[in-house]
Amino acid sequence: MAKDIKWETEMDAALVRASLEKKSVLLISSIYEQLTAEYPSSEWTKRAYPYRLL
Repeated sequence: MAKDIKWETEMDAALVRASLEKKSVLLISSIYEQLTAEYPSSEWTKRAYPYRLL
């Protein structure tokens, strides 16, 4: 999808990419916090443990 967009500069594309990556990390962190709050002893909580550092 983003490949079809003609960016003014490579910097524009890099800024958009960085913004999307930051939002993804925040989403993953938020999901992990919710998972640990609601299901502290779940197998999925244990599997998600490495992602708590994002």
